Amino acid sequence: YTTKPWVDLDDRPFFGSHLNFFRTSEVDQALYTLARLEIEGKQVGLNSIVKSHHSVDFFDASLRDQRLKFIYIMRNPEDTLRSFWRFLNGFDFNIGTRASDALKFAQSAPEGYLMRYQSKSFTNYFERWAAHVEGWHAAAAAHSENILLVKYADLNDNFSDVLSKISDFASVDQSHKTLSPPSKEAFYFKGSDMEINDADDLEFKAFI
Repeated sequence: YTTKPWVDLDDRPFFGSHLNFFRTSEVDQALYTLARLEIEGKQVGLNSIVKSHHSVDFFDASLRDQRLKFIYIMRNPEDTLRSFWRFLNGFDFNIGTRASDALKFAQSAPEGYLMRYQSKSFTNYFERWAAHVEGWHAAAAAHSENILLVKYADLNDNFSDVLSKISDFASVDQSHKTLSPPSKEAFYFKGSDMEINDADDLEFKAFI
């Protein structure tokens, strides 16, 4: 997390109380509130980046606001679920399912604190991933003027080109700046260093 100032909307009640993401009207109002919010003497404004893991249905009202731009970054299911499995195993509380291997994780029903990011129940994490991606794809087809779909692999392989595309979409002038990936010193929470053997990986891929 490299933005300054950085605000955690989950844990810090800048809106008078903790934000209830399950009420779309409250999410919509929160985005308007950001336009007037000041932190450390700096106005945040609607030019700020609001990062979220929520499914698209949480933003039903906001999708029609032409002042807001949504950038949805999607990753293939194999790498997403492997990474998510390691990520959740890095916590010592129930933020989500902590399984002994990636296959068991992918086949498990979502649970824990991460449930706040979904409005429906799912049989397993793969189903949850598929619904998330399909939902944002459908929304992008209906609201192409303010939703941009970005592939994680493209961001990795062609960082500058993709950032330029994002800048154009968001009407941000980057002509005077050199676009480059964050430094290695930037903070990333990578979770545990759990490995997956070849046999288990084949089963995992077959399930996906």
